[in-house]
Amino acid sequence: MRSSASVDIHARVAFLPGIRVTLKALKPNIFAEPPRTLGEHIKARRLALLLTQKDLARRLGVSSFTVLNWERGKTAPSPQLSDALAHFLGRD
Repeated sequence: MRSSASVDIHARVAFLPGIRVTLKALKPNIFAEPPRTLGEHIKARRLALLLTQKDLARRLGVSSFTVLNWERGKTAPSPQLSDALAHFLGRD
């Protein structure tokens, strides 16, 4: 059993009310290679437009889980959405 004196100092974070803290980190380059699948194209375009999966889902009238499954390649968009997706991807 560890005593409170042996607890690592870095494991604690001070809470200072009234002081604004902004956390910053570099975003990884998700698409080092060009997108190959339809799901990768959808994700690349969505990220380029700074949209969340929820935002895109609202635009297309589907759930955010549907967009997630497209991007992961688990499901494919229905043919009824082909016109809307082509417009979103910039391919009319």
